[in-house]
Amino acid sequence: MSIFAIMAHDETGGIGKDGALPWPRKYRDLMHFKKITSNKKLLVGRKTFETLPSLPDRETIVVTSNPENFANGVTLEKAKSIAISEDVYIVGGAKLYKEFESLIDYWFITLVHGRFDSDTKYTPNLSEFEAVGSIAVVDEGHTLLFQEFRRKTKKSDRVLPNG
Repeated sequence: MSIFAIMAHDETGGIGKDGALPWPRKYRDLMHFKKITSNKKLLVGRKTFETLPSLPDRETIVVTSNPENFANGVTLEKAKSIAISEDVYIVGGAKLYKEFESLIDYWFITLVHGRFDSDTKYTPNLSEFEAVGSIAVVDEGHTLLFQEFRRKTKKSDRVLPNG
């Protein structure tokens, strides 16, 4: 089983502003996200979930301290239990990336060239990862760099932190 994470950030690590992306939505980035996450199980933090459009063809699980408020709500502990037993895709936000940082096997990162006003920042520590692919595209005047990273030593047997 593998844990994947997908995110976009600008040159300063900005990933959010007032509950939305700090830059205008980019069609090619949205298509990239769809291609990677379609027919997959997604773990998403509550705040990020509340900003997302409907995501058809995906099982979206909301990680929250109040899981009873969501049809597919689970606690962080339950989300980690799911993640060690089956493939999952972490799609944000910053708190969820931080919680799963030591367990992530693959990163799909879109670098949006430029600096945007943001109030939420996150830059993954990629020191234990190797780049396995990248492609640059131009979308509505902005250069996007789609990157993929794989953990150098994949964890074959997962153990939950603190347990």
